[in-house]
Amino acid sequence: MAKLFESIGKLGLALAIGGGVVNSALFNGEFCTWTVNIVLIVR
Repeated sequence: MAKLFESIGKLGLALAIGGGVVNSALFNGEFCTWTVNIVLIVR
């Protein structure tokens, strides 16, 4: 049972790190222009 939780924990950590990297890449790149476009459309 402990092994199962350990695997889940490692998977969660990997996903968190991966998600953080993807988010910062999007936020620094496409996401900014995408957000600006949405703001301009809404206005």
